[in-house]
Amino acid sequence: MNEAFTFDVDFRSLDAMLIQLPRAMGKTVLRNALKKAAKPVYNAVKESAPVGLTGNLKAGVLMSPKRYGKSVRSKGSSFFFVGMDKILAPHAWMVEYGTGPRFLANGKYVGEMPPSKFFRTAWDANKEKALQILIKEIENELLKAVKRLRNKAEAGTLGKAATKALL
Repeated sequence: MNEAFTFDVDFRSLDAMLIQLPRAMGKTVLRNALKKAAKPVYNAVKESAPVGLTGNLKAGVLMSPKRYGKSVRSKGSSFFFVGMDKILAPHAWMVEYGTGPRFLANGKYVGEMPPSKFFRTAWDANKEKALQILIKEIENELLKAVKRLRNKAEAGTLGKAATKALL
């Protein structure tokens, strides 16, 4: 399944707040919020995935800060992936989109499959909820980050990089 689903939201005021945090802390804020926001989509996909003979489709649903096992690097942004494990469930795209008539090399007919749309249905049913969770969790994570910075500053344990970022 190569289709990706993304949010396009204007977070200019959020960006202004994140820039004031040390870079690592800002990424942590976003990563934690994204993880919580992705959870309802992940749960819905896992719940709605059809169970075949092996159960690999349901077991192949994953949620990770990596896409297909590789870190997604982008300056100033964070990423969280909800998708299918290519090794465990390489057939996920056929279940989602269906297939036309299929034949072996010797001409033997092996069937066709109607689309299931389990992934798309789960996304459509949960994308607004995920966005609301993302907004709420970014606010919560920002407050936690500010408290951590304040506590470190009061204790005198604020590192050089954090001090420099705050100045």
